[in-house]
Amino acid sequence: MQPITQTLREAAQSTPNEPIIQAIVEDRRLRWSILHDWPAGPDVGRVAQFNNGSITLRAVSDDAGQIWTVRVWAHHDPAAWEAWTLAASDAQYACDVAVSWMAPYTWLLLYEGATAHQVMARISTDDGVTWSPSHVMHTAGQAPWLAAWGDWALILEDQLHAYHRTGAMWTGPYTLLSVTTPQPQGVAVYYDADAQWGHILYSSRGQLFKVEFDSKEPVPTFTTARPLAPGGDQGGSDVAAIVLPSLTRLFDLGIVATWVERHTGPLHGWGLPVSAVARDDNAQHFGQICPLAEADVSAQRWHLAYDGATKTVYAGHRRRLVRAPLFDKQLYEWMSLGPVDVLSARRVAERDEPGSLTVELLDPTLAYRNPGHADSAARPVKPLSAVRLRRGYRTAAGVETIDTPNYYVTTATMSEGHGAGRLRLEALDAYGLLALWRPVESIEWYHRTIAWLLAEIGGRVGLRIEVADAPGVEAVLPHFGLHPHQSALTAMRALLRLGCAVARPAADDTLQVMGYPASQESSAEIGTANEIREAAYGWGRYRHTHVSVASEAHDAYAEAEDVAASQAMGQRFSRMLEDNRVASEAMAAGIAGHMLDLAKSWGRQDQVSVPLRPELEIWDHIALHANEAALPAQAKERVLVRLVEEITLLRDRCVSRLTLGALG
Repeated sequence: MQPITQTLREAAQSTPNEPIIQAIVEDRRLRWSILHDWPAGPDVGRVAQFNNGSITLRAVSDDAGQIWTVRVWAHHDPAAWEAWTLAASDAQYACDVAVSWMAPYTWLLLYEGATAHQVMARISTDDGVTWSPSHVMHTAGQAPWLAAWGDWALILEDQLHAYHRTGAMWTGPYTLLSVTTPQPQGVAVYYDADAQWGHILYSSRGQLFKVEFDSKEPVPTFTTARPLAPGGDQGGSDVAAIVLPSLTRLFDLGIVATWVERHTGPLHGWGLPVSAVARDDNAQHFGQICPLAEADVSAQRWHLAYDGATKTVYAGHRRRLVRAPLFDKQLYEWMSLGPVDVLSARRVAERDEPGSLTVELLDPTLAYRNPGHADSAARPVKPLSAVRLRRGYRTAAGVETIDTPNYYVTTATMSEGHGAGRLRLEALDAYGLLALWRPVESIEWYHRTIAWLLAEIGGRVGLRIEVADAPGVEAVLPHFGLHPHQSALTAMRALLRLGCAVARPAADDTLQVMGYPASQESSAEIGTANEIREAAYGWGRYRHTHVSVASEAHDAYAEAEDVAASQAMGQRFSRMLEDNRVASEAMAAGIAGHMLDLAKSWGRQDQVSVPLRPELEIWDHIALHANEAALPAQAKERVLVRLVEEITLLRDRCVSRLTLGALG
């Protein structure tokens, strides 16, 4: 239940009232488009680039052992990205390079020197116009891969090393111990100076790994490296290699990465560049995989740079440069539509199932024609744009409203005729978004907590996970897998069952995970002001009255039964769950009890219609005050299992239809 003021609650329970119903559409997704395309450009040297908030400095090596740089001030101008000047002539042929901003006017340039495997460092104190003489920072045992952020430098060879510049001196190397990196093919870093915490991606033997380092201690410490791509913990692929990562932080979205999926076999020589976003606080769970270009454009690194002044992220090299603006409705008004008054709407949310939202907007001037196009007032209406309703009333305190969670647009149609146009949007909620995604290959994870796996699955479609009072999700699963014929929703349902939890969509693209509602929780009062317009009270058949859970792999077994329910049915109805992911008898017992609680919720099928209650959410604890002749007063506790909001302002109809189940 969302927070609600007393005046808004009173307005919702009173008749007559003046409802306020509006829609908001926001194009929040990262959508790439081409800024610069040069198909005949060089495709040998690897480009690096870094933005300090006003200027982007690019660096590249060529096939003659030279390093070139360009300072980009006019980011919108494709030509500005190609005005190269010579910075160094003592480099290795087509070597890796790195560049970063260290302090006002001060930049770092790294590259492999002409003497093979020597990592050279140069410093500029005039924003990259001139550079200091080269300094040998590190001598590697093989061709080094380089990355830099601020005053941190990363070098990848058969091991991963970090150097830190303090004052005029370099300290290090700080080496990721006990980890070898055979066949290295790229490294990337983002360093959070406030948290003193670094995020690193590196490629080794065709897999992409994520590791962090804590620099608060005198000697930085590394976390355990974990595989990031392909898939989970199952190892690399025989037909593809994940190489050449890049990494940056988009402060309004999360951490974004790019890498190249290089193919062998029939697609030998092709490299598909993709981007991925991690929205969770610790940047552990990357998803929203999106191609940056066709697989035959270039297999070189697509280096990232984020320009905070224009809220735009760039990725590319010498053959192509792409960009994507971040959502900012002040800077880019075209990314947001609304709040606009709603002609009609129907919103459905229900337990464990995808929800839907249908909205109609009146458009008498036909300004919303061609939704999604640049010439339309409905420009932000694009596939999977976020749409939500803002509902409330004009109260004694003024206009008070509450927003629904985000829904994701799947269909937008514009109708004409009868003197007016109408824009109709159809959208799915977070559960529906999960149902859209399937992995391209089988993914397996080992020895992960359920909470971690929930965040991993949610992250695939850009959902955050917020856990509230669900201790079961801290259990560790020995193994969990997801196959191409299974959706992310299938995986999410299995994890919630294993964690004895339920979930509901919440604000800011969040899936809120919680334990099953208990009777001692705070309640939403329904019926205390005689506001129930229609009602139907009755019981329903229990889905099952007896549950047994077995795990042959871990020799675990448990069962639970509602004896009174079996007796009331005149028969026991059993549900058997065989699941080798259940790791202990205690876990099996918890799951059996949880499944029985969920089954009990079907024991009541009470349905009431009330004036729109904007604060209600699925799984809310409800205190139902009904006619005692129809429903005994002592049996008022319920749980909200289905919510339908119906809004038709032309008919003065604005109601919430609630389906209420029994508490377990």
